[in-house]
Amino acid sequence: MYLKDETLYKILWAFFKGNAMTINKKSLEWEAVKEIIAKKSKDIDPRVMADILVLATREEQDQSAAADGNIGNDLFSMTEAETILKMKVMNLDDLINLMWSA
Repeated sequence: MYLKDETLYKILWAFFKGNAMTINKKSLEWEAVKEIIAKKSKDIDPRVMADILVLATREEQDQSAAADGNIGNDLFSMTEAETILKMKVMNLDDLINLMWSA
């Protein structure tokens, strides 16, 4: 990834705010973005990662998958292991955002 972490967040925020990207499992663009973020989550600044996870809470879950407890394809689940490791260096605001997004 060639973008600074903060720039990545601002671009995602602009897409979401401007409704330029559909945030659901049927959106190929959103699925591609999730894959890239999940692959690079180890290198993303903890503060920015918490902010991105908050943005990703707009993704609607498939109700049938949620009923089966099968919701592991959201961004939080995809980055959970790396996010847990980052928690020790997060400040309180980031931890609150992280808990809210979970």
